[in-house]
Amino acid sequence: KLQHYLAAVTQQQPIESNFSKKLVDNLNAEIALGTVTSVPEAVQWVGYSYLFVRMQRNPMSYGIDWAEIRDDPQLVQRRRELIIKAARVLQQSQMIIFNESTEELRAKDVGRIAGFESGMGLKLVELTGDNTPDTRTIRDADIIITTPEKWDGISRSWQTRGYVRQVSLVIIDEIHLLGGDRGPILEIIVSRMNYIASQKKGSVRLVGMSTACANATDL
Repeated sequence: KLQHYLAAVTQQQPIESNFSKKLVDNLNAEIALGTVTSVPEAVQWVGYSYLFVRMQRNPMSYGIDWAEIRDDPQLVQRRRELIIKAARVLQQSQMIIFNESTEELRAKDVGRIAGFESGMGLKLVELTGDNTPDTRTIRDADIIITTPEKWDGISRSWQTRGYVRQVSLVIIDEIHLLGGDRGPILEIIVSRMNYIASQKKGSVRLVGMSTACANATDL
């Protein structure tokens, strides 16, 4: 037993960082929180991570040769490359606004929500006219962000779309627009979701967010 213990202690492999695998999600969360607003700030943020410590101690495991360590001991350029690559992914996903000339990083509404949800281990998908992911991605998502027009079209075929029938919470932003041109679409969505819930003998919670209005009780 003593030999086994000594071998476990002396021959144990160092623990390496997997932070780079989740760098995109974590960077988005920091941008959403406002703690990181530019590439230089993000580079500094990575400098506080265990990833940075291990890149210095065991660079070969992270694709870094010793010459790079010699020329740039703080790995500023390497950290910068990681951040820019992650920021471009977030920009392409419509999560943030990345101004490459000024190196400014600004959150978008979808990115803020995704940043919040990533810490809870939930999957979010954006379903709009500009972004239509595949069915499997939608089915595996915990939260769907969509437009009234898009959800109206999708939910019409609720009998053949299981992910529509599984929806248990619908949050409608700017519900005071019921009195505007998009009002009929919002009304049919509410009516349809209630009908779907009744057909599957379940329930759906409907939450409306609005500015101050005179007949909030009716809404």
